[in-house]
Amino acid sequence: MSANATELSRRVKDRLDETLSVVTTCNEEKWQAVSGSERWPISILALHIADVTENIHRMISDQLSDPTNRTVLTVDQLDEINATRARERANVTPSEVIALLTKNGAKLEGVIGGLGDVELDRVAGTIAGGELTNAQLIESAVIDHFGEHLRSIRETIAR
Repeated sequence: MSANATELSRRVKDRLDETLSVVTTCNEEKWQAVSGSERWPISILALHIADVTENIHRMISDQLSDPTNRTVLTVDQLDEINATRARERANVTPSEVIALLTKNGAKLEGVIGGLGDVELDRVAGTIAGGELTNAQLIESAVIDHFGEHLRSIRETIAR
């Protein structure tokens, strides 16, 4: 385990704890409110965060099992995955999302915390046209991307 991995794991935990805190305070009206930027209900934004947490865990775990494994996802593929999931889970409940965030978050924090600097610097794949290392994937997909969605959720709840 490296100091960099420990710090990334802490930051991921903080972001997921922040998400859980916001989700647990949503009443039914706010849970169904549509965000201004993404145009998704809060329920789907929160589910998206839980899903991405699981997907990043899987990508890193697969890559650790086989260092030649590289995920390749285009913007169109990501959009289709997100749209399909939103349609399939339109009625997701807060308790379901809380359970997924808790379970997926613990798995992701665990795998990140166990990484060394070599694994952090290894290429995870090409996402939306850009090649990302595991560290960059964690920074961009979890810490930054979730932060954007959390801002949107908070703005929507404040309306």
